[in-house]
Amino acid sequence: MPDTWDFSQKPQRAGPVLQTPLLTYLMVALSVIITIAYLMPGAVSSPLWYQLGHFGFANTSGTAPWGLITTIFIHGSALHLIFNMLWLLQLGRMLETSLHPLTYLAFIVGAAAVGSGCEVLVSGSPGIGMSGVVYAMFALMWAGRGMYPAWAAIATQQNLRFLVGWAILCIVVTYIPILNIGVANGAHVGGFLFGLCIGFLFFTPRRRWIWAAPLVTLIGITIFSALRLHYA
Repeated sequence: MPDTWDFSQKPQRAGPVLQTPLLTYLMVALSVIITIAYLMPGAVSSPLWYQLGHFGFANTSGTAPWGLITTIFIHGSALHLIFNMLWLLQLGRMLETSLHPLTYLAFIVGAAAVGSGCEVLVSGSPGIGMSGVVYAMFALMWAGRGMYPAWAAIATQQNLRFLVGWAILCIVVTYIPILNIGVANGAHVGGFLFGLCIGFLFFTPRRRWIWAAPLVTLIGITIFSALRLHYA
């Protein structure tokens, strides 16, 4: 398991940032509410409750292009939700209290879109869950751990091995027929690569062009996936 779950740790801040990670807490709240509505559609007798549970899915004919972003709030089980929210709180809290709020928001939107876009390329749908964003967050902190010492406490070799190992395990179990488990492997890989590209572009003084090429490729995949959903 991750080697640092100290939620009382005060992250180091730089620049005009918020002291309270409101956006992170909002994402957690939305994920919990929308996932409950998704898993328990009959809990409330209201069309609005059903629509909330299918947040990001356009209608019965398919998924809207904005589903690349909105479906990150839906999780397939309570365990899936809890696992992702623990990581989101730990990583998001540190990132939001280190970066400008608009920078943080733009990164989250980009990570969601790219992760889901890569998943569409692999499986035909954007998938569900916050894991692609979580992988992007960790990758960004890994690339920037030299600039932000507080990030280095979380972006450790042990946590890197855990996340990479977990991603590999997810790929393996996806292709075991008797388990019949669907995992957004494309979102994991796409999100991680997006975080690395952004991190090294902004935090590494040399050879930034090396990371520009894969970032352009990821953006191209995302645009292609959005068009694919739109015309499906």
